[in-house]
Amino acid sequence: AILDSGIDHLYPDLVGLVDQGRARSFVPVGPIPPQFPDSARLLTDNQLLAIWFPGSGRPPWVDLNGHGSHVGSTVSSLALVSAGVTSRVTLIPVKVLNARGSGAFSGILNGILYATDVGAEVINMSLGALYPRDGNRGFNRLLDEVTKYARTNGVTIVVAAGNDAVRLHPSNGGLYGAFCSTKNVICVSATGPNAGPVNGPWTPSVDFPAIYTNYGVQFIDVAAPGGNWAVNAQGQIVSAIGVWAACSKTTLQYVVPTVPAGSPPGTVPAPPFYRKQTCSLNPNSTFASGFIGTSMASPHVAGLAALLVENVGRSPEVIKSILVENSDDIAVFGKPGKDDLYGNGRINVVRALTAAGGL
Repeated sequence: AILDSGIDHLYPDLVGLVDQGRARSFVPVGPIPPQFPDSARLLTDNQLLAIWFPGSGRPPWVDLNGHGSHVGSTVSSLALVSAGVTSRVTLIPVKVLNARGSGAFSGILNGILYATDVGAEVINMSLGALYPRDGNRGFNRLLDEVTKYARTNGVTIVVAAGNDAVRLHPSNGGLYGAFCSTKNVICVSATGPNAGPVNGPWTPSVDFPAIYTNYGVQFIDVAAPGGNWAVNAQGQIVSAIGVWAACSKTTLQYVVPTVPAGSPPGTVPAPPFYRKQTCSLNPNSTFASGFIGTSMASPHVAGLAALLVENVGRSPEVIKSILVENSDDIAVFGKPGKDDLYGNGRINVVRALTAAGGL
């Protein structure tokens, strides 16, 4: 189950791999409450679908953001455009993020329960939020209970660590990373190549800790490829290397204009607006997109977990153990054994499947 912004089931790499019968959207379809800020400018995904893709016949779980299709095809892909971890895993779109890439905790929690109840074996959650642990114990317990329900029903949950470059810490004064800070998931940090300078030379390793990844030895279980970027002394991105996967043909960009430099004091920026992106502007062509983030690392682990289910069954504890024990310890950038950046190491698909009797 891909808890994300939906999936473009007509993208060439995904045709036949998407379970449309169990697909579901938890993104609101009704009018946005009038008390919501800028409600006049924030349309629901159903409204956007009708405006931008009239008569397309696309379902409510259509991917208008592009994130979910990219994540899903990293798990499983026919590899006509870009290869995923496997081509033998069926994807269940559980839409919990809207066209702007945002969603409510209520929708995400309902998505976890729904995916569990319809028989998902693995859930990928390339999403999350950071907030202080202190003062949120009740809510944190709720997250623990919902993820525990999935785990006790044999569902392996894989979660992205987040892209804030901060330490997740268990103390009350530390940061809680939903959902990585729960006990019932596999939390994934990101690795990437040395992304700069633009024209090289690049250090010949894809296992640098990504510049953006959240970390913390108490919560990071394993690492996986997420891409990387490099910055100059001014903090500007000068080079980037992404993970390439599906680009939804119904992708919309949500643009929030800023006040142009040199504008008179008090100038108000133009209102936000949507526009089609390259992949939706050219529906008769097929593009891949390069994304960077722990969102891209997590589905690598979810794809491997799905393959392990076939060999060891619906056993989240066993699957996590296999992943952890058969990861590659990247001591050259971290430290020997478990560490803040890589957890137990970067996943090794061949070794894990061999240990599970799958190769």
